[in-house]
Amino acid sequence: CRTPCGWTFATMDETRGPSMKKKIQDLEEGMSRQNSTSTRLSEQLYELQNSNKATEDGAGQMVKDLADRIRQEFTELKEELDHKFNLQTAENKRLQGHISSLKTENQALERRTVALEKRVKVLEAEMLGE
Repeated sequence: CRTPCGWTFATMDETRGPSMKKKIQDLEEGMSRQNSTSTRLSEQLYELQNSNKATEDGAGQMVKDLADRIRQEFTELKEELDHKFNLQTAENKRLQGHISSLKTENQALERRTVALEKRVKVLEAEMLGE
């Protein structure tokens, strides 16, 4: 259809026909791409969630293993320190007994020395007095 100024316009049927089919086809292609993208993103999300779960499980197991190891090392260290403490206690008692024995021996030697000094004085007096 021509206008008096020379422009050409398509009739309503001509405009809707090919362009509506083209629009529908473009929309279907866009929807297909969107569905494809959505499916791919869903798969990636699922993989990430599984990976995250595996990471959480692995980290949780590592923390549990580490806590068990620390507990075991503390237990071993406590047992070792208890053993050393008991040995030290026994050694202290032995040394205290030895000190007591030496004190008793020292007192006996002091008494014997005093007695010997008295005897020497008596013998000196006897020798000088004779």
